[in-house]
Amino acid sequence: IHLKSGMSETARPSIERAVAIYEELGDETAVATLRVLLDRVIGPGSEELTPVEGLTVQECLNRGVDAQKARRLGQAEEWYLKAISIAAERGLDEPSMPSMALGVLLGIQGRFIEAGRWQLRATELNRSNGERDRLHKNLGLFALHHRSAPETERAELSRMWSEAGLDTHGPPDAWLAPSPSR
Repeated sequence: IHLKSGMSETARPSIERAVAIYEELGDETAVATLRVLLDRVIGPGSEELTPVEGLTVQECLNRGVDAQKARRLGQAEEWYLKAISIAAERGLDEPSMPSMALGVLLGIQGRFIEAGRWQLRATELNRSNGERDRLHKNLGLFALHHRSAPETERAELSRMWSEAGLDTHGPPDAWLAPSPSR
């Protein structure tokens, strides 16, 4: 959807009213679609995010995924962090998916140490929540960051793996098929 220059300010209130109406009707698809439109009204690359008041952790996670797909990586990172923050502020058990998504995003950006920290956080949450399948996925994602990182960062990632008590699972690279490049 393309809006003419200057229309965003006039369109925003109408779209926000429509979101409120569809929320009352319980139409999650319409709400999600309209919220994506609001994000587009703000425009890619903008620092401003739609207010999070009243949003759920899952809605913030979904917005992060949408922003990541649109290659608005800064916004995606902010949405994932907001999802984690909302869970903490509301006293909810922290879900593992925002940490996992943030780790993947940071790995894509080549920020391997940060990615590893978030992947280990997701792993810790998987263990405490009994999420065995997600635990194995996160161990594999950490291993991928380990393998992809420059040699100077691999030692730090190996140390992080050990400090997390994951040596019982073998070294990080044991979670991946052999790489022809290393």
